[in-house]
Amino acid sequence: GRGFQSSRRHACWPAVLAASCMGLAPSRWSCFTSTLAPEPSAWSSVVRRHLGAIPAVVQRATCVEAPSAPAVVLDADVVGEVAAASNVMVQKLRGNVENMKKQIRDPAEAEELQSKGAALNTMPKNQWHLGLTEIEVPDYSRLKEDGTPYMMRVELDPKKDFHANANVCFKQAGKILRGIEKVVPKIAEKEEQLERWQNRATAATGWQAELSKGGSLSMEAQTSVAEFREELVDLGLIRMPPQEMPPDPEKEAAAKALSFKKKYGKDIECFRSPSGFEVIAGRSSEKNEHVSLKLAKGDMMWFHTDGGIPGAHVLIKASWDDIADEDIEFAASIAAYHSKGKERFHVPVLYCRGGEVKKMPGAKKGSVYTTGKTYQIIVEPKLPEV
Repeated sequence: GRGFQSSRRHACWPAVLAASCMGLAPSRWSCFTSTLAPEPSAWSSVVRRHLGAIPAVVQRATCVEAPSAPAVVLDADVVGEVAAASNVMVQKLRGNVENMKKQIRDPAEAEELQSKGAALNTMPKNQWHLGLTEIEVPDYSRLKEDGTPYMMRVELDPKKDFHANANVCFKQAGKILRGIEKVVPKIAEKEEQLERWQNRATAATGWQAELSKGGSLSMEAQTSVAEFREELVDLGLIRMPPQEMPPDPEKEAAAKALSFKKKYGKDIECFRSPSGFEVIAGRSSEKNEHVSLKLAKGDMMWFHTDGGIPGAHVLIKASWDDIADEDIEFAASIAAYHSKGKERFHVPVLYCRGGEVKKMPGAKKGSVYTTGKTYQIIVEPKLPEV
C-alpha cells in the first residue's frame, strides 16, 4: 500500500481507529481516510500495527456497549401502578374525545344555512318590511322533478332586511365550518393517543399478571414499563415520593434568624445583642405599649429616642448590671433607626430601668413616661447586620 507522508500523519492513525470504533470516522475523519488510508489488502496489517497504540480500556469502552437496566425495580406492584395509571389516562382521553365531539355541529346544518342565505339574497326587496319574522324562500339546492325548487321557511331578525339576514346565515355557517376544521384534527390526535394508551394499559395488565404468577419480564418489556412509568410521572398520574434534599446550612440559618426575629409575633422584632441578650423592639403603638408595660420588668434596660422624637420602644431583656456598653449602643441604634430621626447622622436615645416605665391613666396608646433616673447616649441609626 501507499506509505505515510509524514510522522504527523503516521501518529494520527490510532486516533482514527479509536474514532472509527466510536462511530465517528464516517463524518469527522473522512478527510483523513480519503488521503491516508492504505489499500484494502494492507488494512489488516495497519490495524494490527496501530491497534496497540490505543489503550485497552479505550478499545473496550468504545467498541462494546452494555445494555442499561431500568433504574426502578420492576416488581408486580410497580407494574400494577403503571397499569392503573394507564387506565386512568385511557379514561381521561376517552372523556376528552367525547367532549370534543360534542363541540362539533352537523355540517348539514352549515349547508342549510348557506342555502338560506343564498335564497334570501334572491328575494325582491319590496317583499320585506320592518317586523317581518319569517318567510318562505326557494331552496335551489333541492329541486323537484319538474326542475322547480322546494320551498323552505326561514326565520328572520325583524329589524334586518333580506340581505342583512342572509349575512347572518353565512356567518353562522362559517362559524360551524371553522369549528369543524379546528376540532376534527384535534379529535384525530386524541383518538390516536387513546389507542396508544389502551394498548399500553392492556400490555401492562398482562405484565402484572405474569409477575403475580411468579414469572419474569423480558428486557424489552422492562424497558417499556420504565418508559411508560416515566411518561406517567411527567403527566402527574404517578406521584414520585418526595426526595429528601440535603440540608442547606445557609437556608437553615436564615430561617432560624427569621424565626427568632418574629419570636414575639407581629409588629415586634427580636434581635440578639453582642452579649447574647434578647433586644425587643415594638413596631406599632399597641406593641410598643406591650413591650413597655408587659415585657419590661425590674432592672431590664428600656430605650426610647430622646428630645421628643417619636419612635419604637426597645428593651434589653437582661439584668442591668449584666448589660455591656456594646449592648447599650446596639439597642440604642435600633431605637434610633425605628424612629422619626432615622435619616439623621446621630440621634439621642434615653434609657432607664424597665420597671420605671409607666402609663398615665387615659393616655393614648403607646404613650408612657419614666419615673426614675434616665441616661442618654448619642448613636448612629442602624439595624444589626444579619
